[in-house]
Amino acid sequence: MAKYLCIARIEGGKIQNPKAVKTLFEALKDGKYKVEISPLNTRSLNQNSYYWMMLTEYVQPALYDIGWSDIKTKEAAHEFVAGLFLKRKIINEQTWEETQRVKSTTELSKTEFNEYLEDIWKWAAEYLSITIPAPNEQFTLYE
Repeated sequence: MAKYLCIARIEGGKIQNPKAVKTLFEALKDGKYKVEISPLNTRSLNQNSYYWMMLTEYVQPALYDIGWSDIKTKEAAHEFVAGLFLKRKIINEQTWEETQRVKSTTELSKTEFNEYLEDIWKWAAEYLSITIPAPNEQFTLYE
């Protein structure tokens, strides 16, 4: 039996995406179902701050310098690397059609987000020829 996942965002005691929750339940056949609710273990504020600093200080300028002239902002750099590493195949269970979607970084757990960062570090070293310091590292520049 297929498992379904719906991420409900609660703010001020109200579901912010009620259509998604309703659609999930309406798609179920008659029967009994077990519903589990648990907090989403998403990336930490420190991870988020580091990620955007990494895009701003390292990834975006390096992409721009090697000819990706449309990558002018950290947001564009974010879309670029998310497209490289968070692309997922999705399948229509009725028609078996396949397509792809880029998973949002907000859907990643702390562990998944760390794996994503590691993918970016490795890719940046190979493709951009840059070393991005880990959050606990500092570089000293010598002139």
